[in-house]
Order: sequence, then structure tokens, then C-alpha cells
Amino acid sequence: MNPETDNIIPAADQEAPAPVVIEDAAAQEEQAPVPAPAQPPAIIEDAATAAPAPEDKPTAPAQDDPESYVRFHKPYLFEGNYYAGIDLKRVESLSAKDMCEAEKYLSKKGIISPLPEMTMEYIGFIANRATGQPIEFFKQLPPKDATKVKNRVTSFFYGED
Repeated sequence: MNPETDNIIPAADQEAPAPVVIEDAAAQEEQAPVPAPAQPPAIIEDAATAAPAPEDKPTAPAQDDPESYVRFHKPYLFEGNYYAGIDLKRVESLSAKDMCEAEKYLSKKGIISPLPEMTMEYIGFIANRATGQPIEFFKQLPPKDATKVKNRVTSFFYGED
């Protein structure tokens, strides 16, 4: 070990040393390179605003959250980003055509329900239309948060003006 050369980083134009081929699978696991630690994903307040990475603490409700905003009980990791919640305000701008398309989506999936708007598949479709998030975003939510989204969407459908 030479302290003068141990910290030298080779230039970009130098070739990297050839990888060592290990025949034994157990030895390969021991010799596998350790990946560099990745940057922790940011918390997304609503797909447009980034915040610091979470410490797996519950997200505190903000006093200024709009009524249409669903705050998750803890940061939700989806496709490399953490989300503190989602704003469903654009549900109000959807039309009956979107509801018909949601029913067609359920039919193609083989889901038959006397109250389709009460199924998570339907809610995921409608929330997708309102937020632009993929349906998988809503399908992968923890049950507590999925229920919050479902309640917010159905309360919009059944709420009185």
C-alpha cells in the first residue's frame, strides 16, 4: 500500500482493468462490487414541487392544503420519487365521457360491479385522468392512502352542491 498512489483516480481516457471472472457462484456473491450509494429521492408535494428526502415519518397535514388535496400518511415512493400527497382538484373538470371511458376500462378488465365508481380500478382510472399520474400510481398506494383517494373521489361524485 502506497499512500501517495492509493488515492489517485485514473484519467477518463485510461482503460479500466479487466473484470475478474469467478466460476463459483458463492464466491461471486462475495466478490460482487458494492454499488455506490444513490441519492435519496426527493419528496414531491404534488408532482411539481420537490422537497427534502423523508426520514420515514408521517407527513404532517399542512394548514393550507386545499380541500382537494389528499395528504398521504407517510411519504409514498413511486418510480424513484417520494410523494407527500396528491391534488385531485381536476376531478371537477372531468366529464361524463370520462366516466363512460372508466366503465369501458372496467369492462375490458373483466370487472363487473353494480357500483363501478366504488371499485379501486374505477377510482384509479378517474384519478389518473384528473392528475396525469399512471393508474399504477394509485394501485400501489398503501391501503390507508388508497382509501383516502377513493373517499375523496367518491365524495365528489356523491357530494351535494
